[in-house]
Amino acid sequence: MRGCGCRKISAAMATTCAPGEAVPLEIRVGVNAGEVVIRSISAGDEHVEYTPIGHTSNLASRMQTIARSGFILASEHTQRLIEGYFQSRALSTISAILSNV
Repeated sequence: MRGCGCRKISAAMATTCAPGEAVPLEIRVGVNAGEVVIRSISAGDEHVEYTPIGHTSNLASRMQTIARSGFILASEHTQRLIEGYFQSRALSTISAILSNV
């Protein structure tokens, strides 16, 4: 699935980040749908950060890591949910091995 103009954004950022110098910006996205648990972490001085944990966000993170620059990888489950709303095409099948480390 190609994503929401990320190639245009990447090209624009590469030409506007540094005056007179192009800075390449690579965007990769992994999408997985499902339940997510959000954990709050205090970072001091009343600053709180929120971190998603669990299988859904873990798989999305792994997919983002293996995505090619300028592409969005969606899980099979997500693909079924977006069918009819977004145009997409299968690039290949990727098997993920998950472990409880």
